[in-house]
Amino acid sequence: MADLIAQDTLNYVQKYLRLKSTFMYFDFDKVITAAPVAEKQPLTDLANRLFNTVEKLDVILQEVMDRMA
Repeated sequence: MADLIAQDTLNYVQKYLRLKSTFMYFDFDKVITAAPVAEKQPLTDLANRLFNTVEKLDVILQEVMDRMA
């Protein structure tokens, strides 16, 4: 499996995840801004969970590559 995921591939995947999460951040911002007051906090909590998970995924991917090296 290490042959399939080279360091440059990991860098590409990490950059892709960061780029997509940036777009999702702005999309969530628009949705939360337009949402009724009662829905703002649950949407904010959901967005925070999503972005925390993306950050954890980035770290886990790096750990996988470090162990496979």
